[in-house]
Amino acid sequence: MYKAARELGYEIIDPTIDVVVIHDRTVEANLCSDADVERLRDGAPLGLFDVSWSTVLVLAEAGGTNGEIRNVRVSDVDLDEGVVRFAGNARVDERVNELTEWGVVVLRERLHGLASEEFVVTNGDGRQCSEATISQMFKHIANYANLGSRGFNINSVRGWRAKAIYDETGRIQDAALFLGNRSLDATVQLVGLEWRESA
Repeated sequence: MYKAARELGYEIIDPTIDVVVIHDRTVEANLCSDADVERLRDGAPLGLFDVSWSTVLVLAEAGGTNGEIRNVRVSDVDLDEGVVRFAGNARVDERVNELTEWGVVVLRERLHGLASEEFVVTNGDGRQCSEATISQMFKHIANYANLGSRGFNINSVRGWRAKAIYDETGRIQDAALFLGNRSLDATVQLVGLEWRESA
């Protein structure tokens, strides 16, 4: 009911989503669980709402940092292949990462009618966002999902996806490549693993 109301444009938070499940983790990495990500997706509604919010979550799921997300242009996205190119920066390497199925759906709506040079995530006036604005958009999503008290940020989602890659392949290098990290130690810390378990 609350999800439907939000889709109709009512700015309400579902008061029934108040059960927090604490998952065992080897170290204190503030990772999202699969259930958390589902709730974040519900907190990033489309339609009458600013679709940039949901786009921030899509690009975080694809491994983008705040700085990378703000710089993604329409030409960096290939919906037919289901991938996005992140240009990298001083801290992370350039790479092409796979979008989630949900991400492809969201970006198909977001990119409709946009020119190739336009930014994918913008302010309300169509200008490029700052990194701080990207963080603020994510906080809005977390609040709508009633997860604001969990302290999640973009890295919580990036780490969730990187951990899934590590669990699937058993190679911390694969998770590092997805994140664009040059350090395996930084990757281990982000995905919440003990160093000896990932060596």
